[in-house]
Amino acid sequence: MAKKIFGYTITQILMAVAVLAGAFFLYRHLSSRQVVRQKATVSGPPAISEAEWKAKLKSGEKFSLGIFAEWCGHCKNAKPAYWGGTKGLKSAYWFDATNSQTPLFEQFDVKGFPSVLYFDKGSKVGAYKGSRSESDFKDKVGKFLDA
Repeated sequence: MAKKIFGYTITQILMAVAVLAGAFFLYRHLSSRQVVRQKATVSGPPAISEAEWKAKLKSGEKFSLGIFAEWCGHCKNAKPAYWGGTKGLKSAYWFDATNSQTPLFEQFDVKGFPSVLYFDKGSKVGAYKGSRSESDFKDKVGKFLDA
């Protein structure tokens, strides 16, 4: 005969714990997905593809490019600030590096994410250095594009 605790067998108690743990992790997973969807609705600079990135380099256009990956925790915090700080700037773009391993990363020495690079006349002329706040992005990226 199975031992009972408070009138329940150990198997019943373990099954209840497993169900509750599963429900908890499912709730956490769904809650985090909703936050990502909410952040994604923030309007920001246009996204560009690898081909568009190459075309902009070829054209010699002066532009700023934020490089973000959805799996990157720092990117999840920096992307909305970059979007807010560069809102309305004509030559600010962003690149989704989530599933990308473009040779442009090696060419322009992209070692991690997030990265914000400055380009002019087809070459990388610098990288963003500053806090990941909306006001810093607005100030520093804006100064580069206006210079």
